[in-house]
Amino acid sequence: MKPSLFKNTNINPIDHNKKQTIIKEINTNIEDILNQIFNNKYPFNTKVFIKTNTKEIETYLIKRTEDTITTLDEEKIPINEIIDLNIIRKDFF
Repeated sequence: MKPSLFKNTNINPIDHNKKQTIIKEINTNIEDILNQIFNNKYPFNTKVFIKTNTKEIETYLIKRTEDTITTLDEEKIPINEIIDLNIIRKDFF
């Protein structure tokens, strides 16, 4: 008779997948959020969710001018067209 291996059924597997949470502020002002992003030492490391009149984008921001922001895909988005802007931070559990 061969020995058999038994697994303890009471042990739950640990989920090592990276989870994302969207941080929403109560009074979201687009200019305040953009200032918060671009006042960081490395603003291009901040992942954001942008909602405009025509589309929704989850990307990184590269550059900001007075009227537009440029994404990692080199897409220019006018600031006055942005409806909602949220910072997405990765949480490791």
